[in-house]
Amino acid sequence: MSPVKSKNMVAKILQIYAWLNGIAGAILAIVMGKSVGGYIAVISFAIVLVASFFIYALGEMIELLNQIQINSAKTSEKEAPREDDLPEL
Repeated sequence: MSPVKSKNMVAKILQIYAWLNGIAGAILAIVMGKSVGGYIAVISFAIVLVASFFIYALGEMIELLNQIQINSAKTSEKEAPREDDLPEL
């Protein structure tokens, strides 16, 4: 799901942060490649890429859990027992 279409604010913020973190990591890797060396730049980019992936996945999990909560609330309202459905004691 696109971070912009997300209805949950926390999920949206995490997903956008993950994208910005990945872009900043790519720029940092390019700058580090010129000054420190390619090997260290590739390793640092890989670490940033994995971290960004996990941050984005956390945002997706929060979004999915929110959707489950909304759908569960809808079905529980439909299946709520009425007074006349209860057995007599």
